[in-house]
Amino acid sequence: MNNLYNTTKTRCAGLLSAIALITVCGTTALAQTNFGPFSASPALGISDDLYDGGYGSMAASSVTVSGVTGTSVVNISVDLQIAHTWPGDLVVKLVSPDYDVLTLFSRAGYAETADDGTGCCGLAADLTTEVLTFSDAGVTDGELMAAPFSSTYFPNPGITTYSTQTFTSLYGGTMNGNWTLYIGDAGSGDVGTLNAWSITITTASPSINMGKFVAVEDGNADCSDDALPAVSELNVQAGTNVCYFYIVGNTGDVAFSTHDLVDDQLGTILAGFPYLLNPGSSAFLPVMANITTEVTNIADWTAYNAGPTDVVTAQATATVRIIPANDECANAEVIACGDVVAGTNSGASEQSVPTYNGGSVGAGVWYVFTGTGNDVTLSTCNDATFDTEINVVTTSDCINFTNVAGNDDGSGCSGFSSLVTFTTVASQTYYVYVSDYVSGGGNTGTFNLTMTCVAPANDLCSNAQVIACGDVVAGSNLGATEQAVTTFNGFTVGTGVWYVFTGTGGDVTVSTCGAADFDTEINVITTADCMDYTNNVAGNDDGTGCGLSSEVTFTTVASQTYYVYVSDWNSGGGNQGTFNLSLTCDPVTGINEALENGISVYPNPSNG
Repeated sequence: MNNLYNTTKTRCAGLLSAIALITVCGTTALAQTNFGPFSASPALGISDDLYDGGYGSMAASSVTVSGVTGTSVVNISVDLQIAHTWPGDLVVKLVSPDYDVLTLFSRAGYAETADDGTGCCGLAADLTTEVLTFSDAGVTDGELMAAPFSSTYFPNPGITTYSTQTFTSLYGGTMNGNWTLYIGDAGSGDVGTLNAWSITITTASPSINMGKFVAVEDGNADCSDDALPAVSELNVQAGTNVCYFYIVGNTGDVAFSTHDLVDDQLGTILAGFPYLLNPGSSAFLPVMANITTEVTNIADWTAYNAGPTDVVTAQATATVRIIPANDECANAEVIACGDVVAGTNSGASEQSVPTYNGGSVGAGVWYVFTGTGNDVTLSTCNDATFDTEINVVTTSDCINFTNVAGNDDGSGCSGFSSLVTFTTVASQTYYVYVSDYVSGGGNTGTFNLTMTCVAPANDLCSNAQVIACGDVVAGSNLGATEQAVTTFNGFTVGTGVWYVFTGTGGDVTVSTCGAADFDTEINVITTADCMDYTNNVAGNDDGTGCGLSSEVTFTTVASQTYYVYVSDWNSGGGNQGTFNLSLTCDPVTGINEALENGISVYPNPSNG
């Protein structure tokens, strides 16, 4: 489509308005159709010194031309292969189906006084296997041909007054039918043969060629001064203004006076617009649009004349894709255990990421999660519309990457989708690149990325981790499940893990205060079977001075078993991470300590 305008120009002079005016920009090649060559190989002898100006004195060979279509003829060419020892003796004439006559040459090299075969002498040179090509575009006058006959020629009838001078005079006549070549010899002593000849006819019809190109608008909210782009596909951020350039070229043989332009996304842009688009010229029209979602625009340009007549239409498309928000590592989307997130690499850029197999991968998007210390599975298995590859890396700057794990085609996964399982390090940050499996592959589409984690050992109440007064234990709800626990405030909480301790009969403090990397909530319950979680004893969401971490103090009953659920503060909240849980117990005063401090101790009940 680049022939529609002169690509050496950054702008075309005279562009005044985004849609009010069409601007001429360069030239375009005409769309032409060649018919032929229609040929004959008669090996026809040319009688010596017989030509007297009449057709009866000439050898004749005909070819039948058929199937020529088009509204106008733009070229006729004739090839001759003649063997003769004195070309200056020859007269060659072409007669059309309408009996119009064109003399190709007449006794080259000799200035005739009449077209009657008298006088002497023309060009003396041997024609053997050379092909003489005649058309209006020929370089050399047929009357001036000379050895070695390497040029192309335009016709010249010499003094012949009744014959036309150029092929152009035949363009308006009948093309299909019998064309006859006549050849005569007007000098003695030399003979020859018409070995072969052919005719080729080139036509044109009303036609246009269209291109649609797109570029980011240069910032002044006006496409009228933007440089012409050369691409029809573009990736942009959502909300970007772009300039569409509709470029039309007249590749036919008639001028067009009126134009319609309809874009399936932007609607009617031109309707009955008056503009003279001459054959061989081109023009363009810029239109601005704001891109909020991926879109492919299909545009139809119709050019015609009054009536309407000569109606022709051309179509072109342009595609603008939205760059995903997580196109860059620095903007990686956070995922957590149990998540299934929808993604796409359409519009994404290609990143230089070290792969698990040492190959290079294509356009992709980024995700990030925190290691649980257990196995994690990342999967697009049976859930992608293109050939995916998953690579897991670590990085401190989103520039330098170290590959940890990856997979191209997962076992049992259809459609070349991917699945990888690896053991994580607790609290380590991992980046996941989901991409086309090969650099420059052009494979784009959608997928669902699933992250599955092995649950912590204390994910269930029945496997609660034992803690005791003075303990500080590291924990995580990464990969944990969500339990239906009755909370201190009546709200529902999210994924969590379990701890268990025995009451002292005094006050205890259970705390993640300042020691958690996510929004925790602590709930303390009693249960006889780890199934009934309705008896809430105490709890806290955001402890005083603790930010979003938690701390609760309550009085225990000696020897009572208490279960502690440390969790995301909100059901389905997706808040996961690590914490340190501390259990602090206030001292309980005993009999010996009371007597040592002068405190009277009485039995209960007392008898005096």
